[in-house]
Amino acid sequence: FDGQPALLADGAGGVWIAWLGQFSFNMQLQHLDASGTALLQPGGVQALFATGVLNWSRLAHDGAGGVMMALGVENNVDRAVTVQRVDMNGVPLWPLTGQGFTVGNSFCAERIRMVEGDDASLIFLWTDVEHRMQRMDTSGTWQWGTNGTVIGAAPSCQIFRRLCADGAGGAFVAYATESYSTDSLHLQHVDADGTIQWGS
Repeated sequence: FDGQPALLADGAGGVWIAWLGQFSFNMQLQHLDASGTALLQPGGVQALFATGVLNWSRLAHDGAGGVMMALGVENNVDRAVTVQRVDMNGVPLWPLTGQGFTVGNSFCAERIRMVEGDDASLIFLWTDVEHRMQRMDTSGTWQWGTNGTVIGAAPSCQIFRRLCADGAGGAFVAYATESYSTDSLHLQHVDADGTIQWGS
């Protein structure tokens, strides 16, 4: 066990748990029932393999009894998000390298937010030189173009960012900007198509 655990209640009294495996490149997954009995093989199943520094992991429901696993990966070139879908029996449905996208190479890029959208989709928010959002469906398709949706400029590394689903496939986002004279709070709504709803 090398860390980076993530938990997700299964809705039936049990829990899914993911963690960084012994060799630091493998993400393992286990499912416990309400009595604490492991439902997958001892030591869990290998769900993802990634090369680089694994910064964080998240779990979300896939709408069919399984889970979606998201992993933040950093290497010498850039930072990325990699996603895997695992069915209710613990079988990875995509290649072990997952489905990924690059979020940039700045320090800010590792500070990624994620929420569940409708139909078990995942919505991500990150900052590089701009605030951007991206949506993935349960087939592993990125919904909002190659580079996601730009929601605002990021002249500095704004760490105060929050994200919540809107219940209709999109999301609301709030982020703060700071300057020597003024601190500002910005709110935005992005719909299921990745279109900004409130101004530009």
